[in-house]
Amino acid sequence: MTRSRSRSHAGRRRRLPARLLLGLLLGVAALGVIATGGLAAEPTIEVTGNSLATYAWTPSTAEIASGGSVAFKNATANFHGLDWESGNPETPSCTGTPSVGQGNWAGSCTFAQGGTYKFYCPVHPTIMKGTVTVTGPAAPVVSTGSASSVTETEATLNGTVNPSEQETSYFFEYGTTNAYGQKTTEASAGSGTSPVSKSATVSGLTGGTTYHFRLVAKNASGTTPGADRSFTTIGPPSATTGPATGVGETEATLNGSVSPNGFQTTYFFNYGTTAAYGQKTAETSAGGGTSVLPASAALPGLAPGTTYHFQLVAKNAKGTTPGADQTFTTASVPPLQPPPTVMPPTSPPSPATAISPPPPPDTKITLKPRTRTKDRAPAFRFVSTAAGASFQCGIDGKPFKPCRSPYTTPSLKPGRHTVRVAAVANGLTDPTPASYSFKVLAKKK
Repeated sequence: MTRSRSRSHAGRRRRLPARLLLGLLLGVAALGVIATGGLAAEPTIEVTGNSLATYAWTPSTAEIASGGSVAFKNATANFHGLDWESGNPETPSCTGTPSVGQGNWAGSCTFAQGGTYKFYCPVHPTIMKGTVTVTGPAAPVVSTGSASSVTETEATLNGTVNPSEQETSYFFEYGTTNAYGQKTTEASAGSGTSPVSKSATVSGLTGGTTYHFRLVAKNASGTTPGADRSFTTIGPPSATTGPATGVGETEATLNGSVSPNGFQTTYFFNYGTTAAYGQKTAETSAGGGTSVLPASAALPGLAPGTTYHFQLVAKNAKGTTPGADQTFTTASVPPLQPPPTVMPPTSPPSPATAISPPPPPDTKITLKPRTRTKDRAPAFRFVSTAAGASFQCGIDGKPFKPCRSPYTTPSLKPGRHTVRVAAVANGLTDPTPASYSFKVLAKKK
């Protein structure tokens, strides 16, 4: 009996520490839960995957309160980094997170204001993306719109502002460059949670001028500038003289560009042998839009081997704008070849075998215009006493150049003109070319 009771007491003594130990462990666990409960754990976003097909941020999203942090980690030897997309409320404050590819790193980013932040790996930007949502106060969200009601001196600037639940003000910056330099009066955008349309009218602008502008909003969490936009006030046209093309002996095409700047506009080219010009092309419509349009005009009847000046001119109800001076030089006409020299025979031939050289060819004009004509490009026909003769033509004392019958002159200006024709045969040129003078009459208006 005594031994049995002793064994029983001994067994109870051996089991009692185990129960106490279990109780102690449960108590410690409970204390651990109480100690950690209520503490907001910093979310951790980690790189996973070991190949291009499996690289990812895990998890790819996190949600924290304003002022909180998110841990980022790359525990692999593969090269990854962390960067933030544009358009975030602001760039978070990060330490230990490389913006280039590196292996085995860990860091943390702190977010001072509410909003949605988008991040990515700069090494794998299309497959490794994620989002951090930060609750709490945020800077305003801004979108710059288009300008409207644009006149010569005024325009209305437009855009939208989301105050992000805080009292927010807005204004527009504007100027002739994207450095702006001027701003409208600040006005309230309220404290709502949705985008609201806002606008401001600016005046005192210069006609025919391009202006840049953007909407800017600010609240207690920060200042947000919108994107840059531009508009052009209506006014005098712009004219840019371009290079001449298709330049030949007697013709060329003049080129340039015109912007009507919102008014019905016409253009023409001044041209002449000096920068004083003296002649102009017919006026052509460029419409009344705001886009830059090509302008051109063909010039016939020019003098060969001559330098010409020209400029494009555009005009509308708001003014006349001349373009810069440009020049071109027409091609020269090859000179008329002199007849070959006839060498005397080495020994005088006998009178019975002497051969007389052929006489030079003679030229006759068989068709010509009236002495007074309205035809600015009259036609001529001519023949020669020598069979198979070729011909050279010259107008108003200018150098001869090859021609054939029938021959039509280039477009002539009103006034007196003279056409000369010389036949060429057997290496000889008619020493007395056929000549005809006539007068081109101006058309009655």
